[in-house]
Amino acid sequence: MAFRALVPLQPISYADRGLVCAPRSNPELGPGDLDGLPLPIERLEHLPGWPRWPARLAGRWYVRTAEHAAPPASLPSIVLADGDAFGAIDHRTTALALDASDRLPRGRAVDVGCGAGLLSLAWAIDGRGPVTAIDIDPAAIDQTSRSAEANRLDGKVTTIRAEIGRLDPSLLDGAVLLANLPPPGHAALLTHEVHPRAIALGGIGRDDARRLVAAWSGRGLRPVSAARSGRFEAWVLIS
Repeated sequence: MAFRALVPLQPISYADRGLVCAPRSNPELGPGDLDGLPLPIERLEHLPGWPRWPARLAGRWYVRTAEHAAPPASLPSIVLADGDAFGAIDHRTTALALDASDRLPRGRAVDVGCGAGLLSLAWAIDGRGPVTAIDIDPAAIDQTSRSAEANRLDGKVTTIRAEIGRLDPSLLDGAVLLANLPPPGHAALLTHEVHPRAIALGGIGRDDARRLVAAWSGRGLRPVSAARSGRFEAWVLIS
């Protein structure tokens, strides 16, 4: 619990007296917020550096850079390599999609439109099965590949640069699909006449959710959970 409280302060290293933090990488924190923290604080004479972007809690995961201090073993962690691919952490759908994927059955997975790769990384780190991360953006493929290396996921995450509508249907058929996508991406995925084992639908609003749930229900999947954050929804369907 103490580490979770320190996450907004950006822990970057361990010292004899505790954690060294660099809250400058989270500039919305002001002196009042620091003074209200229920832990003793010692201000350093020499300011430490700070990572390029802040660490965050996303669902049950602590998403950090390699420059942040590793959390206790009780807090699952994803190291995200430097990059600018979509969905790194700050988008509202990321935490929704991570929580939704926790409800899926174990097995071979395909992360369709992987972006920064958080869904693929979480799947592999949890040991839930091999995962193929797919995106048309070369920056997304590069960041996902480097993040897999940073998390020591050798051979557990495969990356493919491809358009969703031109994927080999055999890759999707019978797999668990992780689909945190804008509506056009979901439409492209549905052009494939495939029957996945399960699917997590994310990045959608209420009207899109109704349409997509109906479409995948017609292929033998049944909805088992739904969640909402703001105008976005995430659904889990299982065969």
